[in-house]
Amino acid sequence: MLILKAAFFFLLASLAACGGNSVGTGFPRPSGAPPYLIALGAAADDLGFPGYIITANTGVYRVTWAGGNEFRGSVFTSSGAFGSFFPGCTDGACSLASGEDRVVLGNGDPGRIDFISFPASGKRSGFDVQVGDGTLLVDVLVDGGRNPQLVQFVSGDPQTFNQTVTAPTIPLTLVDR
Repeated sequence: MLILKAAFFFLLASLAACGGNSVGTGFPRPSGAPPYLIALGAAADDLGFPGYIITANTGVYRVTWAGGNEFRGSVFTSSGAFGSFFPGCTDGACSLASGEDRVVLGNGDPGRIDFISFPASGKRSGFDVQVGDGTLLVDVLVDGGRNPQLVQFVSGDPQTFNQTVTAPTIPLTLVDR
C-alpha cells in the first residue's frame, strides 16, 4: 500500500512539473492546418494499438482514443459552429472515467474542447461533438508529442474513399463533405 501511495504522489508531482493537471495541448488554436475529407457514416476498425480513431456522421464527430499512454488534445470548431457535446459518446461506447479522463469545454475559446486521459490499456475513451458546419480542427498528442501515425480516420477523398488512413499531419482539419 505504501508503494502504491508513493507512486500516486510521484504521478501527481510529475503532473505538476509539466503544467499541473492542465488539459489540452496547451497551444493556441492552430492556423493553416490542411483540410482532409472524412467519410460520413463509416466505422474505422480498431486496429488494437494505442492511438486515436476519429469518425463522422452528418454534423457529428466522434473522437476516441485507447492504449496505456497519455492522450492529450484540443479540438476546435469554427466560430459559432459548436453544437452539442456528448462525453463518453452518445451510445456510451467510449465512456469517460472520472479518475482517468478530464474534458474542459471552452477554455477561453467557445469553439474549443480540451482533454487529457490516462486510460487503462485496451479501454477506449472519447466523446461526440456536434459541429454545425461539418469542420473539425484536430490537434492531439500521445505521450506529449504530435504523432500523426497514431491518428486514424476513414477517408472521404475520392482516391482513398472509405479506407482507414492515418493522418498525414497534426494538426489537421477534417471536413465531413
